[in-house]
This record gives sequence, structure tokens and C-alpha cells, in this order.
Amino acid sequence: GAACFSYSNVKKVTLPTTLTTIGERAFYDSNIASPLKRVGVDPDHQSADLVLPPNVREVPNNAFGGCKQLTSAIIPGSVKRIGNSAFSNTGLTRVTLNEGLQSIDACAFASTALTELNVPASVTDFHYYTGTWNSDAYYHCVFKDTPLKKITIGGALTSVCQRMFMNYWGGYSSVLDHLTLEEVVLREGVTEIGADCFSYSNVKKV
Repeated sequence: GAACFSYSNVKKVTLPTTLTTIGERAFYDSNIASPLKRVGVDPDHQSADLVLPPNVREVPNNAFGGCKQLTSAIIPGSVKRIGNSAFSNTGLTRVTLNEGLQSIDACAFASTALTELNVPASVTDFHYYTGTWNSDAYYHCVFKDTPLKKITIGGALTSVCQRMFMNYWGGYSSVLDHLTLEEVVLREGVTEIGADCFSYSNVKKV
């Protein structure tokens, strides 16, 4: 349920393969020290700190936010949505997103250590900001304060929307705070690049 292990000192959690739902803030700012293992996976040999079971449908808002010791994660194709700030303020350096994912919400990977991300071709939506185009938009970037250098997108996402990679006045952007972003790979299927998409950015290769 919601906030089940948040702010806890629980060191070890085993996730059953029957798990389908994780509550909002379930592990928020917890002190989990060992890998969040899946049943049947030896935590000393699993390929990431977090391997979600194959039937989980979404990673909800703030589910793992603030888990500083979480450095890697594998998200199965059963997950359709990654919610607001789901992995924000974690130690993530590597995350594997699988085909089947459809939506990535605001600040989902904000303030992590990710430098490269392959976004599945199945993703159709980045929910990067709401309301008017103003300074508040900066705080809703999907990858705010993340040192991302390369991102691969496209496929089901046919339109690279307005201001998607814009670096506005050295700080404002709609998907990420991307002063470090150097390369964007657009897959086959992209039919439109929106106005100001790469304006003021440091992108060197598209």
C-alpha cells in the first residue's frame, strides 16, 4: 500500500513474482541497503539493485524517490507508466526500460546520476510540465538535474514536441535540465519536430 516502507530502516525486501501493484511512496526515502530482490533471483547475482517482478503494472508517484543507495533498476515490459518523481533523488546510474512502457511522468528521473537512457519505442508520452510556459515548468522536467549525455527516443512517439530539448535562458527546458546533453537519437517513426525543439541547447548530434 501507499507509504508502506517510506522513511523506514528496513534493510531487505523480497518482492514476490505475484506482485502487481506498488503503492505511492511505497519505499520513499527508505534506508534499504541490500538489493530489492525478486523471488527466485539471488541478490548477489541479479543484474541490478532493483528487478521488478514481471506483473507489476506501474511504478507510481514517488515509489522509490529518495532511495540514495538504489543505483540500478530493471523495469519489465508489464509496466505501462512511471509516475511523478518515481525515482527522483536516487543514486541511479543505470536503468533498463523495456518495450511495453507507455508513459514517463514529470520528474520521474530527476536528480539521479543517469548519463544515458534508451527510451522504449513503445513510449507515447512524456508528461513534462503542466500549466503555462513559465519558470514553474523547470521544476517539472522529466530528467531535471540529471547529467544525461545521450537519449534515444521515438517510435510510437511520433512528434518530438515543442521545446522538448530547449535550454531556455540557461535553465528552462520541458523534458530535462540538459546542459550536459550532447546526443539525441530519433528512431524511425518520428514525423514531426516541434518549434524551438533544440533552441539554446548544447546538443551536438541528432
